[in-house]
Amino acid sequence: MAKLGRPSSIATRPDVNSIILDLDAGIAYERLSTKYGVSTSALSRFNLARNAVEENVQTGRNPVTDVVSRLVEAADDAQQLRRHTALAGAPLSRARSIKTETDILLSLVDRLGITDTSLAETARDAESLVNALAVFVREHPEHARPLIETIASHPGLVALADALHRLITPRSTP
Repeated sequence: MAKLGRPSSIATRPDVNSIILDLDAGIAYERLSTKYGVSTSALSRFNLARNAVEENVQTGRNPVTDVVSRLVEAADDAQQLRRHTALAGAPLSRARSIKTETDILLSLVDRLGITDTSLAETARDAESLVNALAVFVREHPEHARPLIETIASHPGLVALADALHRLITPRSTP
């Protein structure tokens, strides 16, 4: 959820829940590094990603789907401009609109691996689902625990489960 690509080396460990508890308890990275046999940088990256996921869940925003949505919208606008310049524009305006649309589409394909804009719709749907889960967890914490446990049982969703769990767990002040 936090980013595309390879999952965190911490998130895929069988003892990830123990690591999360220790991180939440404020135990120093150096001590956890020794305890679990992982690097302090891996712990730091994992914890930063957890905090980013939590912030996105709490605020209801997802920067990845936002970028994809905006690129798709820009491509649609560029397509409309290209079509308009084909009917009424000067050749230079048409060439610029073609280049703009092509650049945006290449960004979607090359940088994000998106070849079908239905993926953007799916990403927006997933974002809406996460927002609905956050509302459910906040409003029904007594019923949310089994759901969070089920989500946590999927290795790729540990950060989401952790963020949802934090919504119903009071934070202790140091």
